[in-house]
Amino acid sequence: MRILATLLLFIPFLNYAQSICQLTGEAIASPDNTSIKLIRNGDSAPSHEAKLSAGRFSLSIPIEEPTLYFLLVGAQERPTEIFLEPGKIKIRPKLGQPGEYEVTGSQSHIEFKGFVQRILPSVQQTSQLANSINTSSDVKSRDSLMVIYQATQASVQRIIDSTIEANP
Repeated sequence: MRILATLLLFIPFLNYAQSICQLTGEAIASPDNTSIKLIRNGDSAPSHEAKLSAGRFSLSIPIEEPTLYFLLVGAQERPTEIFLEPGKIKIRPKLGQPGEYEVTGSQSHIEFKGFVQRILPSVQQTSQLANSINTSSDVKSRDSLMVIYQATQASVQRIIDSTIEANP
């Protein structure tokens, strides 16, 4: 009876267990004890840190769902975007591309990179059109640019919608 009561008491807490993302880095060409920082999107401070040892590092991150993080290796100027999800994820430098990394083991990361590649040209075009609209003194020119701007915004929204539909 005591065992049954104990089980009934702890069963509700099983739903609160978090999944783990095991992030490992390999062949990182930096000295030992170089700091590895992982910053969750929207945060200003690192949520996880490690030190490089023999070109490797390992981090265990409690994670419920795919989440965007930024990885900083040492004094790296530009952080690396990495979409983490529960499971085992590896990161390795891309050969001949300093500061660029290959991520394996995260389907969310692959989907995110594809999304960025599809949407970036439209976002850049929208930004350029906005600049042209804001600097144009000709009303007719501005009106025609606004039509193109709105069409480009609609294109951005279609890319977002199709990505969500394809990757629920």
